[in-house]
Amino acid sequence: MELSCNTCKRLLSVSCFHKANTTTRGYQYKCKECVSEEDKTEHRKEYQRKKVSQWRSNNPDKRKLQKERHYAKNKEKIDQRAKDWYNNNRERYRNNAFLRKYGITLEKYNEMREEQKYCCGICSLTEEQVGKKLVVDHNHETGAVRQLLCANCNVGIGFFKDSPNLLEMAASYLRVHNV
Repeated sequence: MELSCNTCKRLLSVSCFHKANTTTRGYQYKCKECVSEEDKTEHRKEYQRKKVSQWRSNNPDKRKLQKERHYAKNKEKIDQRAKDWYNNNRERYRNNAFLRKYGITLEKYNEMREEQKYCCGICSLTEEQVGKKLVVDHNHETGAVRQLLCANCNVGIGFFKDSPNLLEMAASYLRVHNV
């Protein structure tokens, strides 16, 4: 049995057409080749992208499951790709982290290190003495960057909730009880 394609007008065997229960003849009106060519057009690609995007926004739970299945199936490849990217882009990664966390660039961070002569803004220990690079101290409420500190001083300020009053009370306590 042969059917005519409405697009290319050729007479082809039924094996050249996709089945379609909604048509009277039981097969699509376009041959597989014409359907494939139509799918390659930019208009069709854009239509498919919009349809996929719409489906994803309408089905967040299903999309999440899709992503989880994909990750479980391809975990090693995905993790390796992430490690490779990180190893090839360490400076870029650090720069992005500084921008995201503190709103400063890696260049600005390095300028601050030079201005402070690579010393902590509180205890004056150098990076060499501490064994680590200085960390960015910032106000957690406003996000404003203050100075660079060693990790110990930064954690200490954090434990005292950035409160000068608590720090003064702690200093007073140590003066009285450090006999």
